[in-house]
Amino acid sequence: MACLNRASQRDATCIINGMLVRPLMEKNVERGTLQVQVDALPRVWGNSEASDPKSICA
Repeated sequence: MACLNRASQRDATCIINGMLVRPLMEKNVERGTLQVQVDALPRVWGNSEASDPKSICA
C-alpha cells in the first residue's frame, strides 16, 4: 500500500508523473491526506523524477 503525501514530495521516489490505477483506501479532509492502494501504473511521463516508479504497485 502506497501512502503519498505532501511531506514526502521532497523524496524523489515519491514524485511520480503518470497514470495510477488505484482504489481510494482512506481520505482525511482535516489533515489533507489520501491513502491509496496502487494496483497498476500503466503510463509514466518522461518528466517523472522517480527512480523506479513501478515499485509503488501493490
